Amino acid sequence: MSVSENTTASTTQYLPNEEQLQKNIARRNRQAKFWEYVFLASIILAIVSLLMLFFSIIRQTFSYVVVYNQVNPDTLADKPLEELSSDELTAVIITFYQSDANDLRTLVFNEVLGLSSSDQQAIRDRERAKETVTVKEIAGDKNKEYPAESAEKSIIRLTVPEYAQFIQLNFDDDALYDFVVEYVVQPLIVGSWPLDEYLLDRDSIDADIIQIEDQLREINDDPSIEVSEPKLRSWLQWHLIVDTIDLSRPEDAGLRTAILGSLMMISITILVALPLGVGAAIYLEEYAQGGWMERLIQTNIDNLAGVPSIIYGILGLALFVRILDDITQGRTILSAALTMALLILPVIIINAQEAIRSVPDSLRQASYGIGSTKWQTVWNHVLPNAMPGILTGTILAISRAFGETAVLVVVGSITRITVDPSGPLSRYTVLPLQIYALITQPQAQFRNVAAAGILLLLAILLSLNAAAVILRNRFSKRAV
Repeated sequence: MSVSENTTASTTQYLPNEEQLQKNIARRNRQAKFWEYVFLASIILAIVSLLMLFFSIIRQTFSYVVVYNQVNPDTLADKPLEELSSDELTAVIITFYQSDANDLRTLVFNEVLGLSSSDQQAIRDRERAKETVTVKEIAGDKNKEYPAESAEKSIIRLTVPEYAQFIQLNFDDDALYDFVVEYVVQPLIVGSWPLDEYLLDRDSIDADIIQIEDQLREINDDPSIEVSEPKLRSWLQWHLIVDTIDLSRPEDAGLRTAILGSLMMISITILVALPLGVGAAIYLEEYAQGGWMERLIQTNIDNLAGVPSIIYGILGLALFVRILDDITQGRTILSAALTMALLILPVIIINAQEAIRSVPDSLRQASYGIGSTKWQTVWNHVLPNAMPGILTGTILAISRAFGETAVLVVVGSITRITVDPSGPLSRYTVLPLQIYALITQPQAQFRNVAAAGILLLLAILLSLNAAAVILRNRFSKRAV
């Protein structure tokens, strides 16, 4: 027997026969099918979990509410408020506030002139200093109309009819009606039920409404008190975006200050972290020559990506809030943004490295072949081709930073602030922390506002991600 025949015979005795082969194939197919079902079940479970999460948010954002009018609108006029003319609505305001000129003045300052608390205090200080702050000066500065006969009068010493006329001149009929409803009738939400609960458990809710009425009658010593029929209310309204936080009434709560703080913070974070992260990745992949120093840096970057966020908060508190206090001015947006930049920097570096590493070496060699320098190769060929992957990592980093809370609590975010940030050195609050502040309020309706705030947070985050995806797709087309 030759050597080849002997080798073939020895190999054949280890090969499975036909029956064993079929059993092996069947076993592998069963294993493959099992893991296919496992992966499919994982996807289904993830989708169901997300749907449950969104359902929980939606059911709180859109709820049925009952309202108690603190002033009965039937007692304000001889006909329904919606049928009153502008002059008649103004007369209602005058009658209601006839002994409360100070309260009406505050409403004019806030709702008509849009003066901040600091501006209002400045007016009062000038008046105390015997300086007359005229209606013409303040209203003209805000481009508001004012009664001609009141032009030279002090804006904090007008009579109730003059303030009411001021409101009438600057509001159309619909806005004036809304003003009367909100500040004269003063509707108060005294009960709310999630959408599904109202549709599926009406009997229990009707009993709750009766109990609410009994409590109001006992508190106000008025047996005639009734609440409205349950009405569907969307807590995701325009005032949620344009108004500042108000924890006295859930229907007046706004998130403008938190939105501006979040957007300003994340903008500075990206401006700092993205160039540093991409620059570090380019150096490590294109310029570093290897050796123990590069391995040490790379190991630290990989480890930093898994450090808990609270550690970065403590680092930011020590470095940016205390040591660099002369630059950052302490607990400001700049300190928060720099701390958040440190948090997402490892994620950006690692993803940028992977993107640069995926660029074919043939592209680099072709660039060198036509006489390009190292930097020309990186800038004109490597970086444009790696940019889609870099932006993918940036999207992940933005998503983490925008929803982060623990870091910002340590660095100095405020749970309740009504002054909009005017720059990087302003005090601030952010949207996730403001949502937390709403959830912790004792009144149940604040949880509805928090749910609407979550939807708003998701909308802003998806918008930022969509902008990054559009940029990534454009770079992908250029690379092709």
